[in-house]
Amino acid sequence: MQKFSVSFSLGNGAEIHGGDTDHYFNVYLAEKIKKNQHDPCIVFIMKNIKDTYHQLFDEALEKYNSTKKPCRKIKDYYEHISSGNRESPFYEAIVQFGDSINAPVGSERGKIAKQLLTEYMKGFQERNPNLHVFYAVLHMDGASPRLRIDFVPFYSKNHKNGLVKGVSMRAALEEMGYISKGYRENHLSLWEQAERKVMNQLLKVHGYTREDKHVKHKHMSVYEYKEMLRRDAMMKNARAKIFQEGDLQAIKELQIKLASAEQQVEQQEAERKERWKKHGTV
Repeated sequence: MQKFSVSFSLGNGAEIHGGDTDHYFNVYLAEKIKKNQHDPCIVFIMKNIKDTYHQLFDEALEKYNSTKKPCRKIKDYYEHISSGNRESPFYEAIVQFGDSINAPVGSERGKIAKQLLTEYMKGFQERNPNLHVFYAVLHMDGASPRLRIDFVPFYSKNHKNGLVKGVSMRAALEEMGYISKGYRENHLSLWEQAERKVMNQLLKVHGYTREDKHVKHKHMSVYEYKEMLRRDAMMKNARAKIFQEGDLQAIKELQIKLASAEQQVEQQEAERKERWKKHGTV
């Protein structure tokens, strides 16, 4: 029986694309989608982020502004969210079955991964009614098939302040039934677990099983695991350098680089925890 690893990672979309969403979606991705003629990308949906905001929130924004003084009115809701620090204007999920080693693009297993991702995407919006997908493409221009889903999370119920319908990851997931139970079982982690469960069920339906590649690191997030691998690789190279050359100057330089890398990892982890604390557990 064939085995496939599953990967589902969530990120702050505005940070991933440097905030320049118009250029990213209209120019960069359009070119990448055209690149691979032999196994082209599958475009499920591709809409402009600002048009999406108008579609979702114009009515609520008009109602909100009708009760406010001119100085308190919100002229552009997308710009209002983007310029603030309480919420990301959109989020992005990257989904994969297998990886570049055991399911590369063009291989038989790569084709299976592509089929699994296609089926996964077909049910995503129905499963997640409060996550409005404006961009979803199954990319075949990399080492392995990967599904990129960008969405705007919104609430539409029981909101006392602000717009009657607005952007909030926490409120969106709570409306979908993912209620935080604490730091480890917050609404984000519960939702991600549910999506991975869907991926596991797809494997089972098609007669495959899940390959758990990181059994020793189940407690780690994808981000933490990658950072650990990066740091371990640097340490391995440093040890090899030491034993092969015995160069004291090289050793000192590598030690400085390692210390700098560890400090950077700690800073990135602190920023990541702060971001998810802000949007996920508070």
